[in-house]
Amino acid sequence: MGSTCQLLNMIAENEEDNIHCKNAALDTKHGGIYEGMRNNARVTFTDSDSASHKESQVVEEFLQQNGTLNMIEVMIEARDNGSLLREDHRKQVWDLVYEISNNISIQDSSGRSLTYKDMCDPYCQKNDAFYALLKLYNQNFSRVDITYPTMDILGKQVFIAANVYDVSVDHQTNVLKNFRTIILRYYMVYPENKPLLAWEQKLVTLLYDSSKYNLLRCGAASDSLVANEVRDMGNKTAPLLSISLAVLMVFLMLCSFRYKRRESKPFEALLGGATPLLAGITTVGLVSATGLAFQSIVVSTLFLLLAIG
Repeated sequence: MGSTCQLLNMIAENEEDNIHCKNAALDTKHGGIYEGMRNNARVTFTDSDSASHKESQVVEEFLQQNGTLNMIEVMIEARDNGSLLREDHRKQVWDLVYEISNNISIQDSSGRSLTYKDMCDPYCQKNDAFYALLKLYNQNFSRVDITYPTMDILGKQVFIAANVYDVSVDHQTNVLKNFRTIILRYYMVYPENKPLLAWEQKLVTLLYDSSKYNLLRCGAASDSLVANEVRDMGNKTAPLLSISLAVLMVFLMLCSFRYKRRESKPFEALLGGATPLLAGITTVGLVSATGLAFQSIVVSTLFLLLAIG
């Protein structure tokens, strides 16, 4: 059981979700040149020949799984930072994990309705250890000692440390007293990528926007969610470039005026201010022409060009 969990955790750490976003298309007489963006921090901030990339390729080859593998981590805490084993909190946790597994539905391109259980094979049992733990508490099995990091169920050792954190245990018996944080990992495989992202978006809406589980504080993390944050940050920053350029031009023009009018050179100052702008356009153009993918957050480097230029 422990080795299986370690293998799946390695998948979570090394899985690369190759999300490619084509930001713009530049048509020319000789063909199409596109400006591509890859906002996956896990991929773009590590070398292409790094150990994590090689490990990910080995794991994917070992699993021999067709389709796109997407992993989402869900973190659950009590709003008052207390124990999640309190009856009301435990009931809401059970209802939440049930809704995630059974009630969130989306459709694929053919109109087929899908839930998590339709897309989780062969990883549907990834959180079974936590479900078993929660059932023991809900059904009040006093004959079973729930120990940490593993507990014994019918003679089998079940590893629960991958799902419960911030725990309190009896140091003499290792009996679990309470825990304050739950982390569940949802692995999904499907030939189409859009249903996976649509399901993920509905999950995010449930966790962040729904008031149904008012005793819990929940969050979600995945490669695609991080990519969306990076892309949104770049999109929000880009409009500020025009403001920065205008301020720079005004500053250069004001500084170019001299007491003697003949020595004032406002137009030369404007040309000087356009230099970093041209450098930025050239950089983006060269990257686009080569077809190399880059993160949208690199728009921040254009501010550096303005400042240095």
